[in-house]
This record gives sequence, structure tokens and C-alpha cells, in this order.
Amino acid sequence: MEAKKITSQNSNKKILIIEGDFINSFMLKQYLEDDFKMLYARDSHEVVKIMNEHFIDVVLLNTEYESFGLNATDLVKYIKKKDINNQIKIVAIPNHKNESIGVHKQYDASLNHPFSKDEVVENIGKLLNS
Repeated sequence: MEAKKITSQNSNKKILIIEGDFINSFMLKQYLEDDFKMLYARDSHEVVKIMNEHFIDVVLLNTEYESFGLNATDLVKYIKKKDINNQIKIVAIPNHKNESIGVHKQYDASLNHPFSKDEVVENIGKLLNS
């Protein structure tokens, strides 16, 4: 089955991956790099730098992320505070295979393990077009 393509209107959209798990990060990069401009943050300092230098459309955030004393909840608060127009979509990504988290109020969507390229592309496309 061939993965769905993102429309050309979304090809200039920027996605920030905040993910400490190498495998998750690598998979997401492989799934999305042909259709989006990808940015990566390994720690909270990089998140702040990227958020100050770029307009981000979608953030893919590991729900168990923690760096320099900031966790995923702290980063969501920071992103929402920076995003005064409420345009950045935040997608929750669980840390473990077969973990399902559902969508909490602070997230616009979630991806549950194991996720496929089609699921990732489709969910992000829906978020960007909503």
C-alpha cells in the first residue's frame, strides 16, 4: 500500500520533532521529510532556540520527554504561550510500543504505537487542513 501524499500547499510547513527516542525520531523523519521542512530538538534549550527562530506549524512531542528540568507538560505550556494566535498544532507521541494515550486537552492529536507512515501523514494532513 502506497503512503498518501501531502498536498503541495503543506509542503512548506515546518514540523518540530521533540523526541528523545532515536527510533521514534528516525521513523518520523523518514515518514515526513519528503513532504515537510523538518526541525529537531534534542533538549529544551534547542526547543526555545527553534521556537524563537522559526514559525512552527506542527510539534510532535514525546509525552515522556524531559530535559534540563522541563518535561513535556512544561514544553506544551511554553509552546502555547509563544503561540498567541493558537496556530501551532501539538501531537502527542507515547514513548513505548503498544502504549495508547488518547488525546488530552493540551494536545491536538496523538499517534499511538505502532504507527505507520500512512497514519502519521494522514493525521498531520488533517491537522494542517482543519
